[in-house]
Amino acid sequence: MNLEECIKYISEWYFSDTIELLDLVLDDDIADPQYSAITTLNRLWIWLQYKKKTDKDYKCNDISSLLDKIGYTTEDIALFRKKAMEERKIYTGDILNIEFLEDLYCYT
Repeated sequence: MNLEECIKYISEWYFSDTIELLDLVLDDDIADPQYSAITTLNRLWIWLQYKKKTDKDYKCNDISSLLDKIGYTTEDIALFRKKAMEERKIYTGDILNIEFLEDLYCYT
């Protein structure tokens, strides 16, 4: 297996694990969450950057369009945004895609 094949497998597993984490975030308790919406957002943003750099034909430009493309509803995306915005009040790490949190036009 060459390096390109290895990276392809790694990116597919990374994305799959990130989607599993997103589903846990969406089902998580709002008042006492056990999973980090911002970590999930950061993982999605990193994967999207990778995908845009390695696939010239990739059509998604932001997290909302990516989630919409893979079947999440407007309500799911709004809930994810709400949970990330709530976590932002106490989160001390980097937020790689602040635009997702500030995009009040979409899915609010």
